Amino acid sequence: MCPVLLLLRTTFRACIQYRGELPWDFFRAFMGSKRLGECCLEEPLVTHVLFGHTHRAVDMQISNIRAICAPVGYLREEPKGGLPAYARQCLTCFEIL
Repeated sequence: MCPVLLLLRTTFRACIQYRGELPWDFFRAFMGSKRLGECCLEEPLVTHVLFGHTHRAVDMQISNIRAICAPVGYLREEPKGGLPAYARQCLTCFEIL
């Protein structure tokens, strides 16, 4: 068994981009749940956390968990290189063993 947690928001502060300026950094406090991240780290069966809402790609290892955010953005028109190329650029593939 290899549990994957899917969330709208992140569970790890390391996945959130800070700029050192207000109001940007103030609103980063509402990007996720520190306690939920702690619970994930305490649960040895959780190996992957997939999340969104950051609008920037993240793929990092946090202790025993791979944290992934692969935002696609808002497609208001056909991407210049076509949809398949855009998908390869934006999406992340991973294996669960």
